[in-house]
Amino acid sequence: MLYGKQQFQKINRLLLRQLQDEPFLIVAHRGFAHANIIENTVESMRVAFKLGADIVETDTMMTKDGTIFLLHTGTEKRLFGQSFSPEAITAKQFINKHYYNNIGELSSYQPVTLCNFIKQLPRNRMIHLDRGWSHLSELLAVLDHFPNQQQQFVIKIKPKAEQIATLRQHRIKYMTVVIVNHDSELQYILNHLTDEINIIGIELVAANLSDSHVQLDVIKHIKALGLTVMINTLTLNTTTSLFGTLDDDNAILASPENIWQEVMINYQPNMINTDWAPLLSQYRRQLEH
Repeated sequence: MLYGKQQFQKINRLLLRQLQDEPFLIVAHRGFAHANIIENTVESMRVAFKLGADIVETDTMMTKDGTIFLLHTGTEKRLFGQSFSPEAITAKQFINKHYYNNIGELSSYQPVTLCNFIKQLPRNRMIHLDRGWSHLSELLAVLDHFPNQQQQFVIKIKPKAEQIATLRQHRIKYMTVVIVNHDSELQYILNHLTDEINIIGIELVAANLSDSHVQLDVIKHIKALGLTVMINTLTLNTTTSLFGTLDDDNAILASPENIWQEVMINYQPNMINTDWAPLLSQYRRQLEH
């Protein structure tokens, strides 16, 4: 199956090659954070790749003076031990802060800019850039500084007119995945497919697996349009799983084989977004033997 539009095959080539090599690709949510390794850092990215991830998803935010860092806003209290808005301070003020690690101890790690993160991205590895919709133009401008790495960047957007317009107007057509939570959002983006945007896939989120936009016939239709499908199996908290009962918690605590097997059989994803890349990698290796 050839995914993406023909005119974008060059910039899509790394993703397309990896899709051919594996039954599905593993997307590591915020890298892999554990013990003294902090989420959304160069270190969590390196660990995720070592543990079997194909793509690292990372969050971005922008300081008030226009510097883009890796951070999921809203996590400041947990990660820095204090509540503040990083978007309301300067880059110099933010970069001088230190993270607390996963056992609540102060670490030596500090926030990293997107620019410095990309400079340390290994060759032939991809990053999936999330939460950049409030500073999408500035995000694209940073990516433009790395012309030899264009095939390593995947941008996530919401199905919103202003984000589509920004991508349509941008000269370089980076790979783009659209996150979809409801059937109305899916229909909106399918009605706005255009040769001016390199939409390579749809990320499906569903609290209820009976929702119409995650039924297999719909997924097959998405693929028939030349779009990949990413299933998001994250368990965010006790009340929020992003793919119903087929989530990370059930996979790792109950039966990895049964949960992920059901995801593969009933939803046939090209990519799975997870917090547990090493266990999903172990499951994939079993499929390959």
